[in-house]
Amino acid sequence: MKESDYKKVESILYEVPKLKAEIANLQIDLEEIQEIIGIRGASPNEKAGSATYAFSSSVEDEVINREERLEEKVHGLKDAIRRRERQVRKVENALEVLNEKELLLVEMRYFKHYSINRVCEILDITTPTFNRRKNGALKDKLIPLLVLGDRKMI
Repeated sequence: MKESDYKKVESILYEVPKLKAEIANLQIDLEEIQEIIGIRGASPNEKAGSATYAFSSSVEDEVINREERLEEKVHGLKDAIRRRERQVRKVENALEVLNEKELLLVEMRYFKHYSINRVCEILDITTPTFNRRKNGALKDKLIPLLVLGDRKMI
């Protein structure tokens, strides 16, 4: 195990809350765009929501270009959401191998950003015990799943 692997796992763990917030914000963006598209398609006039190939004005051209851009934006947002959700699921899957004490420590330290002293106080452990548990969880369990596992797939 390299020191860079350890730092990489810590970085991945620290990113999880940010990824979840990004997913939520991207979903809001997606909802807004889908509402705009839905409003356009809600017209009782059948032709209002359908594409036309005989352009009679620059306004029609602009409307169709806007619709195409909105559809591209929807696909981009969905792809971004899926990528982030996969990253979060990988971490959540890796966390399944931790015992309860290790999991609490990881959640408090990396997801809630508690200080080492605060984690030790809550868990009623010493700093050396904190370091031993953290190192064991990261080195023995999370690095093989989150870092070394990716190398095997390459």
